[in-house]
Amino acid sequence: MVYEWHCSGYLTFHATDLLDKRSLRRLVKKLAPDFIFHLASFGAYAQQTDCAKMEEVNIRGTRHLLESTVDLPYRVLVHTGSSSEYGFKDHPMKESDVLAPVSYYAITKATATHLCQMAAKTFHKPIVVLRPFSVYGSYEEGERLIPTAIEAIRHKKNIRLTPGHQRRDFVYVDDVVAAYLKAIEHAAAIGGHVINIGTGTQSTNDEVVRTLFTVAGQTVEVEKGGFPARSWDTSHWVADISRAARLLGWKPAYTLERGLSKTFQWFQTHSSLYEKD
Repeated sequence: MVYEWHCSGYLTFHATDLLDKRSLRRLVKKLAPDFIFHLASFGAYAQQTDCAKMEEVNIRGTRHLLESTVDLPYRVLVHTGSSSEYGFKDHPMKESDVLAPVSYYAITKATATHLCQMAAKTFHKPIVVLRPFSVYGSYEEGERLIPTAIEAIRHKKNIRLTPGHQRRDFVYVDDVVAAYLKAIEHAAAIGGHVINIGTGTQSTNDEVVRTLFTVAGQTVEVEKGGFPARSWDTSHWVADISRAARLLGWKPAYTLERGLSKTFQWFQTHSSLYEKD
């Protein structure tokens, strides 16, 4: 089934199911897109625990998209990977590192990456995998660290953090969008590549919260250890972004403080999206 609707007079949205290969094939043949951005996935959030669905969406859905577009003359297909594919490393993660995923979600994302690389090589298609690290900004899922902390600050409630010193490479969503647009510009030169999209700097959860206090101009109580540690938490998680600079001419424009400032401002006018019943 394909659904179509229009927005703002110049955008047309078509909705279909990646698992419905026949419907997907009809749609892509009809549209014949120049640029394809594959961002669909399942399992990235704590409440998404169905391993079978992870396989269906992340592996079979990706395979269906690759097979449905193999004979189309698109200029670039950008697949969205995940930094979780790397597993635990003690150095800035490079695209040449051996993948050692430690979650079922990460396993399915790594498999999807291999499918894309195989298709690029076998069929000589301009397919690239962008591998974002910890993306934050507008419309982020409400149960994650930054939206939870912002809402706690706004409502003057305590912030519960995991114990220890977990670190992540937090990259602002506008920088990620800019990287995808750079993939269009450099489509001819990046087929078959995997490219990290991060900042090259890692921050602890506590540093993120303290930076939010600065941009908000107020503080609340922090309960260190009030949120349980998770099996995938680590004290080292940062991207080597030299390949992005070399192949895309891309580097992040936002510092953590500037990105969190814009995010906090956005929440001020969109708080209704995060209100709980």
